[in-house]
Amino acid sequence: MTIFLTGASGLLGNTIAKQLLDLGYSVHGTIHKTNVSLPGLIPHQVDLSNPIELGDCLLKVQPEALVNAAALSIPTHCTSNPALSQSLNVDLPVRLAAIARKLKSRYIHFSTDMVFDGKRGNYSEQDTPTPTNLYAEHKLASETWIQENTTESCIIRLPLLMGNSISGTRSVHEAHWQRWKVGQITPLFEDEFRTPVSISSVAELTAELLSKKDIQGLFHWAGTTVVNRWEMGKQIAAKLGVPKDLLLKTQARSDPRFQDRPLDLTLNISRLKALVATEPPTFEDQLDEITTL
Repeated sequence: MTIFLTGASGLLGNTIAKQLLDLGYSVHGTIHKTNVSLPGLIPHQVDLSNPIELGDCLLKVQPEALVNAAALSIPTHCTSNPALSQSLNVDLPVRLAAIARKLKSRYIHFSTDMVFDGKRGNYSEQDTPTPTNLYAEHKLASETWIQENTTESCIIRLPLLMGNSISGTRSVHEAHWQRWKVGQITPLFEDEFRTPVSISSVAELTAELLSKKDIQGLFHWAGTTVVNRWEMGKQIAAKLGVPKDLLLKTQARSDPRFQDRPLDLTLNISRLKALVATEPPTFEDQLDEITTL
């Protein structure tokens, strides 16, 4: 099977590329600024915001499946550059979905737990999204278009991602490590809850979904452990040998700057878990995979 993967140099995309190559797929991956040295990957330096350039590349590749792992995923970056967020988080996934429909190709797209407001937690696919920032609004817009206009697509909402990136700066533990290694104290919210998942688990799930075209529509995927930011930070610090005095327990509710911050974005994954063989990881499993550059 020939697969076209966007974001092959990113945190999630690079791990998906490795997984698919290990399984013998022909993988064409788009790369941005980060060089990718991955044996077997067929790289494409494509401006994903340019519809003509993207379309020409896809028509040459003629993929049997498309996987979209590209996004502008930091909410503050989306707010400061709304045009870029619109381009990468709405226009790109919609364009890919339209091309997949034309090519009659399988399409897998990743969305976010942040489409919810975090007031309740344990969100299922039946719960009504209530985004609180531009990033979430744009991700929800692309979700909606894909669901309404395609039939062989699969949309997966994901939580915080755990794992190792090429640059060593993209995941949760890497962001913490950048501060800890220079002695910066990191505030960690004890009232903010998540169900983080490893990128290796998402990559395994992606491979399975590519082989199960009957699984279509919107789904949630996450780890099995509900953990707050404080406990998450403590366990990551212990794993990396970071002294406890670089961690500061605090609450988002007590800081006016974070009044609109979603507090409980835990996901219910029972619907998809019943359909796949891939097992969701515990947080302890995810800690075993992390390293630092």
